[in-house]
Amino acid sequence: MSEAGVKRMGSPGAIDAIINYAAEHNGWDARDRLYNKLMKNLI
Repeated sequence: MSEAGVKRMGSPGAIDAIINYAAEHNGWDARDRLYNKLMKNLI
């Protein structure tokens, strides 16, 4: 990932870490909603 990408989005795997945290602490429904919201913003 380029330096600019790392500054904007964090290190590689940062989004995965957020999604996994949501799944662990808030359940799979929250994980699914978060994933879909993040994917809409990335596309």
